[in-house]
Amino acid sequence: MNMKDYEKRAEELTREAKQLESTMLTYKALAYCTEHGHDWGGALHLTEDGTTVDGLCQRCAIRLTATNVTLQFDAANTEGFGELAGQVIEDIELPEEEPAPPTDTSETDEKPTLPVEKGETGGGTYRVDVSHITGQTKD
Repeated sequence: MNMKDYEKRAEELTREAKQLESTMLTYKALAYCTEHGHDWGGALHLTEDGTTVDGLCQRCAIRLTATNVTLQFDAANTEGFGELAGQVIEDIELPEEEPAPPTDTSETDEKPTLPVEKGETGGGTYRVDVSHITGQTKD
């Protein structure tokens, strides 16, 4: 074998060693999670259509994909959920949110909370004296 053959073989062995190390570390993390429980870390997400839960364990990086998911309130917790305890989301009639009625007023129609200088500067705008906030006084 010549030098190039050794370099090529060394690169192959390095790649193989990295893959074996990754496999070993993944096995180690998976074994820990299997014994102590996975850490979803708030990373479980319900898809928009509400049929699939997707998540990734923060410790071992195994992906959870659960289909045909049923969302249900804990039946034993009547104190916490009242009459909704034990019900699945499909059986619960949620009130539809009514759109807010349009208003003819705006935030600027309210009384100002800061002192307003006397006199109109034109165009319906007012100047607000904030010198007492910034610590600057008019000379």
